[in-house]
Formats: sequence, C-alpha cells, structure tokens
Amino acid sequence: MASKVLSGVFLEPERPGSRPTSALRINGDRSLQASMSRMPKFEIDMSEYGAKTGPIGPKVVHLHDLGVLKTTSWKMPGPSPAGLLLTLNDVGTSCDMAIAKTIYEAAVRGDAAVVAEACARLAPPPAEGEEAPPKLFPKIEDVYGLQPLSLAAGSGHVEAVVALLDAGADVNAVQPVGRGEAALHRAARSGHAAVITTLLERGAAPNVASADGARPLHLAAHRGQSEAAAALLAVEATGYDATDLCGRSPLLMAAEGGHVPLLVQLLDRGANANHADDNGWTALLLACKGQHADAVELLYSRGADMSAMTKGGRTAQMLAPAIVAAHR
Repeated sequence: MASKVLSGVFLEPERPGSRPTSALRINGDRSLQASMSRMPKFEIDMSEYGAKTGPIGPKVVHLHDLGVLKTTSWKMPGPSPAGLLLTLNDVGTSCDMAIAKTIYEAAVRGDAAVVAEACARLAPPPAEGEEAPPKLFPKIEDVYGLQPLSLAAGSGHVEAVVALLDAGADVNAVQPVGRGEAALHRAARSGHAAVITTLLERGAAPNVASADGARPLHLAAHRGQSEAAAALLAVEATGYDATDLCGRSPLLMAAEGGHVPLLVQLLDRGANANHADDNGWTALLLACKGQHADAVELLYSRGADMSAMTKGGRTAQMLAPAIVAAHR
C-alpha cells in the first residue's frame, strides 16, 4: 500500500493484521532502530528542506489508541538559526531591509511609536491635491515565518498591534511554515483578551485554522485562558464545537487540563458534552485520565456519558476508579 502524506507527515502503510498506531515523519522525536529495520524506505523530495532527494530512513512516533492521528512536526529542518534572519517582500512599498528590521524589532518590544514612525516611511505622502494610495504593508517574516503582527499579538502589545493594522498589516496572515498560525492564535494561547478583541474588531477570522486544524479557541482552552476564551466567544461566529485534524473540540482541550471555568464557558455556550475525538476520547474520559475530579463532576452534571469508551477500550472506571465511585 502506498504511503499517505499529510502536511509533510509520512504515515506508515497499514500491514495486514496490524493496528495503524504510528506515523512516520522527518525530524521525529524518537527513533526505534528495531522497528526501522522492518519498515520500508521512502523516496522523498527533500528539495524544500534544502537537501537532495534520496532514500530516507523514517523515524517513528507512537500514537495513542487506534487510528493514525493527523499531525504535523513543528521542527524546522536543519539546525536552529542564529540571530535575526528576515525575508522581505515589499509589495510595491518603499520598504528596505533596514525599515523591515526596525518594524520587526519594535513589534517584538511593543514600541508602538517606533512602529508607527517606521511604517510612515513605507510610502511617500501624496502630492497636494492627490488621493492617498491604498495602504500597502510589506511581508516581513523571520526564519520561522512569524510576522510583526503575530509577534506583537502574542506578547500582548495592543498599541503596537493597532499601529501595524493602521499601516495595513494583514490581520489574517498565517505562518507559511511551522504551526501555520495567525496573530489570533498567538494572542489566544497567551491569554491576551484585549488583543483578541482588537483583532476581531479589525476583521480577524475567529475560526482561522492552523496547520493541525486548531482554532484560536482550541489554544485558549488548552492553556485555560478564560478571559481569552470569553473574548473569542463574544463573537457569535466563533465555533465552540469546531474540531482540529484529530477531531478534538475546545471542550476536550479544556477537560484534558482540568480547566473548570473554561468548561463552564463552553458548556454554557452549547458545547457538546459527549463529543468524541477520532480515537473515541470524550471530555469526561480526558478529565478522568488527568484525575481532574472537579471537571469530571461538572461534565457529568451537564450530561456527559460516564459509560463512554475509547477505541482502545479505556473507560472512566479504568482511568479514575475513585472519582467514578463517588458518582455511583
């Protein structure tokens, strides 16, 4: 059977009678030499990674339960870069690398005044009596594909975010490599509610998906960022039951960490208490796995099924017998 390729992840072909529980990927975290000797080699075009095409010995990452999870390796190919390496596409502006570096570094620091001053140099002012041309913002990226807006948003620099947006920065730009996140993802992960509100008011897509299908609400839920989640849920279009590539909803992410306030927010909004991911894990089962008694109690009181079972046969009773016993 031919190998299946998803976002740079090479999945092991199924063997008769075997469970597809592992994924092959370049730069995997672990290598099992014994397993590698039994696995096929692949001819992979490595030109995008700066290497010649040739047979690659796959590395193995074991996954939980049945089914191969669709996943992405976030590692950059090759050694980590040193220093600041920027790429620039000036899209018709007067930006040069010196201005780009100034904008980038000011965004990281949150220096809105320097951002605004540098952005004002991107295009000459219109001549008297002429209309101002449409605002064009250069595409400034570091080696990880991160742009000034995403960096400012992830650090909670609201004024710098506003300055960049006023200058024409793309509010929905995503990383072309790595996690494929937008500014809204980074603000949600770090819990910057004011930045989230600003981005949404300026046209950010509330359900923008990263490379692994995660929405900003997934990241807020995973980190237990209640204020960030509230800012996202304030927008009616936000998908409170949206799923990533593994079928996980924000409720599952919150349950795994035992983030009760966030569970309440999602359930009050209408999240499905019995949604299961691609491997059959429900929010209640994940809360049991983490021994989060308060989360289990809340989910059970909101209609979560205590008899749910994963595809691997795990039940709440197996995962947290003491917690389950308290509800009998």
